[in-house]
Amino acid sequence: MVSGLFLALAVGAGAAQQAASAQAAAPGCAAEPGRLAERVSGEVSRGRAFEAVTPGGWILRLVPSEDGWLLQVAARGREAEDLSRLTPPWHGVPNPREIDSWHFRNAANTGPNDGSVNAPQALREFVFSPEVGRGLEYAGSATRLEDVEKVRAFGRGWLFVESYALTPPARGGRAAFRSMRFSACLTWPAGGPGGGERQEPAGPPMPYEDPGACPFEGCAYREWAANAAVRVLSARRDGSPVAFTVRRGERVMAMTGVVITKVPGRVEFRKAVDLPTSSGIVHVEPGQSLYLLTYRGEGFTKAWFEGRLYDDLDGGAAFFGDRCERDPGSCAGTIVHRPVTVWWVQVRNEQGQAGWTSEPEKFDGKSAVGR
Repeated sequence: MVSGLFLALAVGAGAAQQAASAQAAAPGCAAEPGRLAERVSGEVSRGRAFEAVTPGGWILRLVPSEDGWLLQVAARGREAEDLSRLTPPWHGVPNPREIDSWHFRNAANTGPNDGSVNAPQALREFVFSPEVGRGLEYAGSATRLEDVEKVRAFGRGWLFVESYALTPPARGGRAAFRSMRFSACLTWPAGGPGGGERQEPAGPPMPYEDPGACPFEGCAYREWAANAAVRVLSARRDGSPVAFTVRRGERVMAMTGVVITKVPGRVEFRKAVDLPTSSGIVHVEPGQSLYLLTYRGEGFTKAWFEGRLYDDLDGGAAFFGDRCERDPGSCAGTIVHRPVTVWWVQVRNEQGQAGWTSEPEKFDGKSAVGR
């Protein structure tokens, strides 16, 4: 692990813009003898969550908080648990998993943190283990250091804040994030358990982008009408400048879209089954998992199985539909959790301005069924 970074902040005119450490780039993230390593990178804007599933099955998550984000590590089969919660310290100074805006300002909120605020800076180190919650647990001041060391011996990681934007400095006020760009690394023992309950082929690399996808039955890119005001961004990225605003009732042309899967859905099978696809039959045995990506409609979905992508797998009789929800035992598979996705749509107004929005729910006319 790399430690002891000195953080220097650059304050732009009117706003704190872009943090850069004395180390020009994030620390290295490479497998070592006896240990595996996987890297994740991303960008988030204020109030937005981030999730990415690594090929090894670990889930890196940034959960929005009042002042920024809380870093969590979960695993396939234990998606709701935070396996990094034994990361110290727990008292006295902020935990490195808490990435808060005020960490990067001085006590008066008039400029960069000059040492007057005792808080972690660009590099945030954490520990994680599948044994957390299975005999190793946080117990306040009674937490045993030897338990923490057991966790550290298994999983170690870092998150590096590569750049960010804050609200303008204001004496006596409190900074707030506008956006943050970061990279992260997770390492764990080779041959040890990966990010799941059992060893199985890794899920699809995340995030997965599906250009041109329209993610429901009857979905169509055509003329849509806004049912609420929508800020359309200049680029397909949170925090991008606003290109124009669509008024309620205004019509725009939805030209295309991209469905981004941040966490794949997962189906577990209790019975052997053959699933039709355009490239042939996919045979699934009991105990195997299939990963769900973009839903196509009428029981068809883009899916990932045993290291291969299938564009149009038919799961209508095996795990989709009302019958499977009413009587799961009558179907070969059960959807353990559904995909977590973001749908970006490119729209153009009557003035010829074009941009992107991730709020398609604020438009009517998306379905061509019954037109």
